[in-house]
Amino acid sequence: SSDTKEENHDVEVGKQLGADPASAPKNDSHPQASIVDRLYAYVIHSLWPGMGLFGESYILFSVGTMKPLWTQIYPECWGKGATECSTQLTQSLSYSVVLGVICGQIGFGSIAAYIGRRRGSIATAIIMATGAVFITLIGSIVPNNPHALFVAMSVLLALFGVGVGGEYPMSASSASEKSME
Repeated sequence: SSDTKEENHDVEVGKQLGADPASAPKNDSHPQASIVDRLYAYVIHSLWPGMGLFGESYILFSVGTMKPLWTQIYPECWGKGATECSTQLTQSLSYSVVLGVICGQIGFGSIAAYIGRRRGSIATAIIMATGAVFITLIGSIVPNNPHALFVAMSVLLALFGVGVGGEYPMSASSASEKSME
C-alpha cells in the first residue's frame, strides 16, 4: 500500500539523517549527497508542512484584520449606518470558520478509519485549497453586491474551516503512529 511505502521511505530518510548512524549509507565518492538528502528531508518534513500551517493561519487571522478596511469600503454593511447587511451576517464571518473547524474535526475524525489517513489528508488539503482559492477570487466574482459578497465569504470560510478541522484528526493519527516507531 502507498502508506507503507511512505513509512518505509520515512524510515530510510531517518536513517540517512543519522537516526541510526550504523545503518546510514556510506557514500565517499559523493560527499555532497548527504547534504542534498538532508535538505530534501528538511523541505519535505519541515518547510512544506510549515508553509501549510502559515497559509491556514494567514487566512484564519486575516478576517479580524480586514474588518476595519471593510468598514471603510462597505459602509452600507459595516458600522453604525449599516443598512444592507445584518449584524448576524457580519458576525458570521468570525464564527463560520470556527463552525467549519468543528464540523471538519467531527466529520473527518469519524470517517478517517474508513477512508484512511492518506486519503483523508488529501481530501482536507483539496477542501482547504478550494476554499482558499475562492475566498481570494470572491471579490472579483461578486464585485458590486456587498451582501452577496459577505454571504459567499461566510460560506467559503466555513468550507475552508472544514478542511482545517479535518486536518487535525488526520495529523493527530499520523503523529501517534510515528511516535510508536
